Amino acid sequence: MQTTELACSDVLKPVQMALTSASSRAGTGKRRHGKSAVQVERAGYRRVVKCRSLSGMFMTARKSVWAGSLLRGLCAAIFAAGTASAQADQFGIQIGPGVADHDVKKLDFGLVWDPGLQWWHIVGFHFTLIGEFHGAYWHLSETAATQPTIWEFGMTPVFRIIKDTGWIRPYFEAGVGVRMLTHVELTPDRTLSSAFQFADMVGVGAQFGAHQNYQAGVRFQHISNADIKTPNPGLNFTSVYVQYNF
Repeated sequence: MQTTELACSDVLKPVQMALTSASSRAGTGKRRHGKSAVQVERAGYRRVVKCRSLSGMFMTARKSVWAGSLLRGLCAAIFAAGTASAQADQFGIQIGPGVADHDVKKLDFGLVWDPGLQWWHIVGFHFTLIGEFHGAYWHLSETAATQPTIWEFGMTPVFRIIKDTGWIRPYFEAGVGVRMLTHVELTPDRTLSSAFQFADMVGVGAQFGAHQNYQAGVRFQHISNADIKTPNPGLNFTSVYVQYNF
């Protein structure tokens, strides 16, 4: 009987070892399977996050492209509306007689520079800027004149609205310039107080000719020192002028 029992235990021992090994492998498989599932879940989460990040970057890029396009379009519109286009420079000579109150007459000589700048073409007209340099001879015919002869020198930037095309091109103009006078006393009871004066001007005229070589216009000019020094009676001139452009 002892022999039989030993034989049975010997037989059962390998079976128990096999079962134990199988159970261990099953547990290891489960642990491995569980670990793989976590890894897969984490990997999937990372892919989702990455996809969302890429999607956000794509949307941001699209917004940036649209914003950039809008900004570029707006800048182009402003640039087209406000930037001056340049034509060839043109020079001219100008002469014009004028009269003011208190029997003051003058003959004005001008050198004109037109840089050919153009802004804001509107309903067949455009804005332009002209530079004028002036020298004028004043004659006071009043009996009590202290200085019957006065000379005036200065310059004026002139802003002009002129027609784009045509043999005759009408325009409206305005400008504020500076002047220096050789004398300030007109009569014993009337003085301009300072040699430095401002010259405000508005006028209308036309440029004409096959090559736009001729101009003529009428101007209303006020000369005063803007109360830098008093008294400041000022003078108001009405003048006509003609101009030849080279």
